[in-house]
Amino acid sequence: MDIRRFTFIQPPGTSNVLGAVKFRFPNRHDIYMHDTPQRELFEKPVRAFSHGCMRVQNPGKLAEILLGEDKGWSAEQVRDLMARGGNNEITLSTQIPVHVTYFTAVAGEDGHVKFQADLYGHDRRLIAALAGEAIAAGAGAKRQRHLA
Repeated sequence: MDIRRFTFIQPPGTSNVLGAVKFRFPNRHDIYMHDTPQRELFEKPVRAFSHGCMRVQNPGKLAEILLGEDKGWSAEQVRDLMARGGNNEITLSTQIPVHVTYFTAVAGEDGHVKFQADLYGHDRRLIAALAGEAIAAGAGAKRQRHLA
């Protein structure tokens, strides 16, 4: 038997590593946003725990906003759908731009700049480019599929 002939689907919920909700959007890397049963990870200073995709801290709220805007659904309708569980694939009628950004320095609530690890080596390449230095493509970048 050829395993590629089969489709495997894990139902959403607390035992699914993607949690209750997954937000797919077109991109060449097959990256998506998703819920997580590991809520405690949002409290950690290092956020590179996902395997290439992005964990959403408030996926229910994001679903409410997206489906409210696109389908006119109330927050209660979205919560009811999520509470029922099961695989409910909902395609939006309107394209909503998704802009993924990567920051290694952010202003903290105290007004001080906080620096995070540069998992991909982008800072080194940017600094070199700003200094007018040539740097080989991919130099200094870690080939990981983790997002902060």
